[in-house]
Amino acid sequence: MANDIDYSEVYQGFIDEELEAASASQWMVPNDSQIDYSGGKDVKIAQLDVSGLGNYSTANTNRYPSGSVKLGWKTYTMEMDRAVKFELGRLDPNDSHFMATTENVTREFARKQLVPEQDMFRFNRIYSALAASDKYKGTHIQSVAKAATPADVVAALKALSIIVKDDSGDEADFVAFVSLKNEQAFRDESKNTNNSVTFQREISVNGVSYRGVLLNDLPCIFVPSKRLQTVVKVQDGRTSGQEAGGIIADSTSQQVEFLIMNTSAPVAVSKIDSLKVFSADENQTGDETTINYHLLYDLWVLENQIVTLAACIRGNT
Repeated sequence: MANDIDYSEVYQGFIDEELEAASASQWMVPNDSQIDYSGGKDVKIAQLDVSGLGNYSTANTNRYPSGSVKLGWKTYTMEMDRAVKFELGRLDPNDSHFMATTENVTREFARKQLVPEQDMFRFNRIYSALAASDKYKGTHIQSVAKAATPADVVAALKALSIIVKDDSGDEADFVAFVSLKNEQAFRDESKNTNNSVTFQREISVNGVSYRGVLLNDLPCIFVPSKRLQTVVKVQDGRTSGQEAGGIIADSTSQQVEFLIMNTSAPVAVSKIDSLKVFSADENQTGDETTINYHLLYDLWVLENQIVTLAACIRGNT
């Protein structure tokens, strides 16, 4: 009896494994109870608000003042509609050889292209939401000089973390994503007795584990600097000069040295996550094994969570 193997499901599993292992933003994808999706490019995301305490009164029939619970579903349209097709020439038909070849391509794509693109896009969306806020961009975005040292960045991180926690009235569930080139500065900061720095700490963010640092109880996760940019350029994979695809830093972009956020602020959605594999025998247009991948995704910051964002950018002078 022939083996009945769903290769597409197997290869999709490889992509999921790489996302879990390498993505710094996969924790932003919420569980299905927080979103409502019925197809197409539109999703509805829930935002919950509750009122505060009032006075208990024995002089009133209703001794408890009425509170309010507002659950609003806001419709968002996903912008990123991305796809790619790989063609592998007919090779040795041995199943194990075919499996290994296609697995290598799938994992390499996920690790070197998909993970950096999604991380870069999501962090840029978070920064852009803060930069668009007239109320908070002046106080929650700090700029350091072009010649600033990593120690200057750590100092800015400590100062901004206090500001954002104070303005939001909340000290819990904050996390910082820091440009990797600043890691040594954290080690140097650990020598300062005024600070508490713990290395090689397993940090759980919405159920996803990362290795990071605790700086005065603020979880910090290091991210390659290329993924933290103020302006990005989405390459369509078709236009001359954009054939490599992916997302790159725009020529006008500045380096984001770190982003601070509450873990409830960003909501990332990935839908129509479809991978199709056609063997050389199944391919009707050529004699190659083809891998077709289609992904529709986006990220938004809940309106009542803008106050929980902060960022530091490196100036051009």
